[in-house]
Amino acid sequence: MWRHYICQKLHFIGLRGNLPKLLQSFLYDRSITVRNEDQFSSYQLIQNGLPQREVCSVPFLLVLIDDIRTCVSFPLTQRLFAGDFNISLLSSNLHRAARALQQTLNTISSWATDRGFCFSSGKTGLVIFRTHRRSMDPSPNYIVEISP
Repeated sequence: MWRHYICQKLHFIGLRGNLPKLLQSFLYDRSITVRNEDQFSSYQLIQNGLPQREVCSVPFLLVLIDDIRTCVSFPLTQRLFAGDFNISLLSSNLHRAARALQQTLNTISSWATDRGFCFSSGKTGLVIFRTHRRSMDPSPNYIVEISP
């Protein structure tokens, strides 16, 4: 995640004065080290992203991803809860639904790329619920840019 984008979003939501400066200082000039048993690596400057296990990290993430909801338009619905995002569609036409979902996935993928996000393949899934037992076309394949 781009630190500059976080600072832009904080300004956009109306934070002014010393608080944004304090939060910005929290994001910049951070470093990490790796420990293997009793050995430590040298410190490396964090180029991007949010510090892990910090109190401010969760609110920063929520501010960052709040506008993902703008990627979804009717007839699809969306839900955003604590960093988890869900889109859904009720349709009697599987092919029309597949087109609408793929267009939305493309929009979400572009949104993520523009902001430096990536999706985890282990946390990304598709579920199709059907009300009829009759034979239907096989489930469509959807494409979304995800990280390994």
